[in-house]
Amino acid sequence: MKKISLFIITLLLMVGAVAQDLPTKRAEFPGGMGALIQFIQAECQYPKEAMDQNIQGTVLEEFIIDKEGNVTNVNVLKSAHPLLDAEAVRVCRAMPQWTPAQDGEGKYVKSTFQLPFTFQFDESKKAKKEKKKGKK
Repeated sequence: MKKISLFIITLLLMVGAVAQDLPTKRAEFPGGMGALIQFIQAECQYPKEAMDQNIQGTVLEEFIIDKEGNVTNVNVLKSAHPLLDAEAVRVCRAMPQWTPAQDGEGKYVKSTFQLPFTFQFDESKKAKKEKKKGKK
């Protein structure tokens, strides 16, 4: 499997609270957004079968950070292809515990995140791969 360097991750986190009131302090990945990006780059792999079939696209994942900071209820909101969907779900489920969201009274509350994963070939590497195929 090829590492994430073969596709672009679009990180546009959208937050919504599961509780009635919006949290005053959002849930946070350990180390912040930069650490989340690093985690995804290290963990996510482009499925070989999807690469071989030239499958690309964006998977929109939604998950809940519960009151303890656990990632739960990982769902695909927008599918790209079952192979890409499965990889995005796997990466979300592999995330470590977050710092949970807090309400105005400082109590921990559930919060919902949406995270898009854009699986896209690095065109220069794709061209090299196709050139190799042509020589055979």
